[in-house]
Amino acid sequence: VGIDILDAGQEIVWDIRKGIPLPDRSVKEFHTSHFLEHLTREELYPLIDEIRRVAIPGALMTIIVPHGDTDEADFL
Repeated sequence: VGIDILDAGQEIVWDIRKGIPLPDRSVKEFHTSHFLEHLTREELYPLIDEIRRVAIPGALMTIIVPHGDTDEADFL
């Protein structure tokens, strides 16, 4: 299931800073690319809580951020 704030033909058009519109423990895999670095810490931490809420035990998560090996990316 794709989620994006802009409609590009994905299944869900939604601003996930408002939560993830999926049931508890319903997602087995997450993929985010070049998105999390645009969030403030105040937006990021609640989103991580939401990911934990909707993730099944053992869910796989792939996170791609530019320059993820720099000090600036440490808070992710």
